[in-house]
Amino acid sequence: MDGRPARWDGAGKDALPTSDRQLIQSVAAVLSSIDQLLPPDVWHLKGSAAILGWIGPTARLPNDVDLAMSASAGELLLSTSELPPGPKGERLQLLRSEPVVFSSPDKATVYRALVKIQSGEDHEQVLLNVLLVPDSEVADDTRTALLDFPAWPSPVTVPTATLSRCLAQKLLRYTRQRGGGKINTRWTDLIDFLLAAESPSAPQLLLDAVRSDVALEFTAMGRQWPTHLPPPPTEWLDFWDTATFRYGLAFGRLPEAVDQLAHFWSPVLQTPVAAYGPVTAQAAEDAPQLWSCTRWQWATP
Repeated sequence: MDGRPARWDGAGKDALPTSDRQLIQSVAAVLSSIDQLLPPDVWHLKGSAAILGWIGPTARLPNDVDLAMSASAGELLLSTSELPPGPKGERLQLLRSEPVVFSSPDKATVYRALVKIQSGEDHEQVLLNVLLVPDSEVADDTRTALLDFPAWPSPVTVPTATLSRCLAQKLLRYTRQRGGGKINTRWTDLIDFLLAAESPSAPQLLLDAVRSDVALEFTAMGRQWPTHLPPPPTEWLDFWDTATFRYGLAFGRLPEAVDQLAHFWSPVLQTPVAAYGPVTAQAAEDAPQLWSCTRWQWATP
């Protein structure tokens, strides 16, 4: 996937509330600063902020910013109190950081960090979730592309997980079975899936590539291939109705939204593929299957 211009001009940008534009600008300032501090081959943007950059202003605005980087790059970032300035001369400071403590001891190493962005008398704060990857593994990571993350007057170009990879990582969390009677609280991932699937601005998604990303992400975490999307807990109903009303989402009530999303994920999950191997070979007469946001199905071009 090649980098592409962010489609945020005109009506798309102007339709956003002022507070949303300010937050996006602050995130862009942080990404620009990190890009000055670290070489592009040791870190990348991922998660909901990456999806926001890939699909445009219809995306859900994230509450935090997910990054992945080599352990040595993370050590440098987390030990730098005064970060490089933003694209508009903003002053950036790393206020504090701490390791994330997980209930399972075999979880990845993640730090949360809080960055202050100062521009004149105005200031914002952006929360980072920084995944540290062993230095030896970073060079083998090829599932990133350069993204023009939205900022004004010009975007900030940063290394970013591909959209397919972002969706596979969200599927990993969405399908997680929790113990002790706890429910999966990632109802926002359901929204992100639907918004990405319906976006005409999103990069084209290839069915076999999405399958390959699912295999890689699940194998890396010791998880079995998911055969289907789990039904959402009934506790999501209130969250869902409030979110669809607040943001004007046109996916219906929760059962309808889940049925609609199955058009995207069911064809992906019905054919397991091996991780770290070649993408599933298709029959000679079969053309590649691409996602159609207008037809809501995987189809030949």
